[in-house]
Amino acid sequence: ADVEALGEEYYLMFDFMINHISKKSVMYQDFKKNHDNSKYNDFFIRWEKFWAAAGPDRPTKEDVDLIYKRKDKAP
Repeated sequence: ADVEALGEEYYLMFDFMINHISKKSVMYQDFKKNHDNSKYNDFFIRWEKFWAAAGPDRPTKEDVDLIYKRKDKAP
């Protein structure tokens, strides 16, 4: 309720950082090779599944440009 009340007065942005895994890890290498058939498929959040294609909640380029990114390219 407190966050909702703040959102009525301010534009809110949240940093959702769950955890990182090495691209050299067994889990990621298996996922990279086997995609949806990987036994580690549930370890990863995929962009196209997180935001449905052309759905109303999918961010626009302008939305993505507003995100602070420590790297030059979009997530």
